[in-house]
Amino acid sequence: MRMSIFAVILLCLAFCEPAHAQGQTGSELLTKCKAFLNSVDKNPNASGSAFDIGFCPGFISGVLSGAEVWEATDALRKQTHPMAFCRPENANNGEIMRVFVKYLEDYPERLHEPAGLLFLTSLTNAFPCKK
Repeated sequence: MRMSIFAVILLCLAFCEPAHAQGQTGSELLTKCKAFLNSVDKNPNASGSAFDIGFCPGFISGVLSGAEVWEATDALRKQTHPMAFCRPENANNGEIMRVFVKYLEDYPERLHEPAGLLFLTSLTNAFPCKK
């Protein structure tokens, strides 16, 4: 048993992509999201690996799930987070991704920043909560 765990760890170290210490940047995610949108829009010149194409929707779902948790926590504490956003009920993740891509294209000077921060900023700008 111990030997098989050791073998799995060795294989992962040898073949797994190295983790980024700071996570994805806006630039890295813009490329992956565009690859996904090109595949959805059936662009004949679409390129990108299956991993890159699937990464953006997974990233967006993950951040949105995290935001739901922080929203529930804020509600319990009766506070509002400064990065809070009010997503329209009918907005699907594909539309949310297009909002994010447009934000990244509109602010290329911020592409070096963490993608999660840029994603939340794009949603805060696009879907502010009514006060």
